[in-house]
Amino acid sequence: MLNKLSRVVNEQIKIIRPDILALKELEKRSKDFIDKLKQEILKSKTNADVFVGGSFAKGTLLRSDNYDVDIFVRFDSKYKDISDLLEKFLNRLRESLKARVERVHGSRDYFIVRLENTSGYFEVIPVMLFQ
Repeated sequence: MLNKLSRVVNEQIKIIRPDILALKELEKRSKDFIDKLKQEILKSKTNADVFVGGSFAKGTLLRSDNYDVDIFVRFDSKYKDISDLLEKFLNRLRESLKARVERVHGSRDYFIVRLENTSGYFEVIPVMLFQ
C-alpha cells in the first residue's frame, strides 16, 4: 500500500514541478537580470540590495507556460520614494535588457519586467530596510 501511494505521489510531483531545463533557463535569466540591476544600483551609489523571493526562491515553483520570479530590492530606510527610484534603475536597463517595464499601482508600486523573446516575467518589488 505504501509503495503504491509513493508511486502516485511521485507521479503527481513530476506533473506539477517544472522540468529541469526550464528551471535552469529561469535561473540563468534571473541571475543575468539581477546582476545588471545590481550594477545599476552600484553605479548610482544607492544603498540597496537585490534578492530573489517567492516560490522560485523557496523551490516551490509550479509548472507553467508563463513563469514569474519575484525579485526584491531592499532600500536603506533613508530613501523615501523607493518605487520612483527603482523605476529609474529599471528604465535605464530597459534597452540593454530588451525589456518592457510596467508599473503596477498598489499600496506600494512594483514593476513587471518582461524580457523580449522569453516567456514569463519578473515582478520587481521595492522594500524598505527597517533598522
